[in-house]
Formats: sequence, C-alpha cells, structure tokens
Amino acid sequence: MPKSRRTLYLSDGPFEELQRLSPNISQEVDGFIRKRVEELTGQSMGEGQGVDYEHLKERHNALLRQVDTMQKALAQDEKTFEEANKLLVSLGIDKDFINAADVIPKLIKAWKGDAAYAQEYISLIEASKERKALTKRLLEIRAGPGSKTEDVTVQEPRAIVPVSCL
Repeated sequence: MPKSRRTLYLSDGPFEELQRLSPNISQEVDGFIRKRVEELTGQSMGEGQGVDYEHLKERHNALLRQVDTMQKALAQDEKTFEEANKLLVSLGIDKDFINAADVIPKLIKAWKGDAAYAQEYISLIEASKERKALTKRLLEIRAGPGSKTEDVTVQEPRAIVPVSCL
C-alpha cells in the first residue's frame, strides 16, 4: 500500500510514552488505524500487508523482558502475588488474557490489599495480554498464509541451548 505524509494532533503525554516504548511511531499509528478500520468495517485491511516483522519481533522481545521484570518485582512479596493470582483466576481470566478488560474492573473492586500493588499487577496483566497477542501474531506470520494457529499450543522457551553442528 502506498504511504503518504499526514498531520495528526496528539496529546503530549500518551505520544511521549509511546515514543519511549516504541521506536517507530508511524508504524504504531498505522497499526492502530488498520485495527480500528477492521473493527468498524468487519473487513481485513490485508493481513500481512505492511507488517513490519522485525518490529513485531523487537516489540515481542521487549515485552518478554518487561513481563519478566514486572513478575519478579511483584513476586518478591510472595504472599500478595499468590493472592493476586488466585483472585485473578477466580474472576475468570482466560489463558491469553483476552477478557482482561472485563476482569480488571472486578479485580479492582475485589482487591483488599495495597492499591499501588494492584496497579502494578494490572500493568503486568496488560503487558502479558499484549505479549500473548504478539506471540499469536508472530506464529501466524511464521506459519505462512492460510495456516491455522488457533489450536496450536506453543511452549515458550525459557532458555536457548546451543546445538553444535556435526
């Protein structure tokens, strides 16, 4: 698809935060617009067209690190972390966090502990949801056109072990 220059007027705070998190704002905004058009029309904007595979991989790797860091920080308070996890499961979170928008308000209402901890925990949920979505998208791209990945369970590696070539 041909690209052209456009002028957008954006709020400083969200723009600066996105700029900090993502090196290519144009691709981010293009992706947001594509997704919204697809939601409004119910039609695909051409899967795979204009997808920056390398950017998706970089974002996915950044999210892996971010989620890991957040989890380690929250897990330092083992009891609270375990309680939060149990509460989240009892509220019906699904494995890919797709229903996070529905569960998070329930979590806030049911939370009895430190509000700051709850906010950090919610940030972890949101980052995990984005990571899961990117994992699925990368699987779709890697599997190729027409491949189905909905029922595929991919176990994410914890470490990469070098294999020597004979």
